[in-house]
Amino acid sequence: IAAPSANRFAHTSPTTAQHVYDDLAGRLTLILDGGATNIGVESTIVDVSAAHPQVLRPGGVSLEALRQIAPDIEITRRYIKAVEANGEALPAPGMLLKHYAPRVPLHLFEGNDSAVRAMIRKTALSLIAEEKRVGLLIATDDVPALADLSVIQTQLGTLTDLESVARALFAGLRDLDDQPIDVILARTFPPIGLGLAINDRLLRAAEGKVTHCE
Repeated sequence: IAAPSANRFAHTSPTTAQHVYDDLAGRLTLILDGGATNIGVESTIVDVSAAHPQVLRPGGVSLEALRQIAPDIEITRRYIKAVEANGEALPAPGMLLKHYAPRVPLHLFEGNDSAVRAMIRKTALSLIAEEKRVGLLIATDDVPALADLSVIQTQLGTLTDLESVARALFAGLRDLDDQPIDVILARTFPPIGLGLAINDRLLRAAEGKVTHCE
């Protein structure tokens, strides 16, 4: 396992033994390397104490799968700012508005694919003109529209293979975090299956700041 990065922050979840070492080198006696995680995003957390079960954190078990056994399950969109938590225990892990965040600011874009690509392109060109170093966290499908930009690109996978995107998400964020960049521009993914968990992690990495593209 290679030496840890000086810029590593533990907020971006580890999905390999190297990530664990990067975060905790010097504090662990032994790390067992079982390979990269199979799913890539954390567990789904469900609250069954209310009248209807509620998903507090979308994760590796999709909402569609849960509805096969609990048709009335609902998803709770609740994000808590650190100042609001005031040191009190949260209802579930990973509910802070800023969480899973990389070292540099992340700007998130949502909307139809062509509009998202156009806005990422426009924003990247504007930042480059300001002499900012830009990283892109995108889908493979986005590459033809953005390939000529002078940026560092990390592709998570195709828009139709959300399982691969989920597996690559945190590794992709960490890879960009290790690059000499000032900002990350990222896109959301289709809100189905693991897409809900992927978008949840990206939203928190962006501290809730999303640009809707039309």
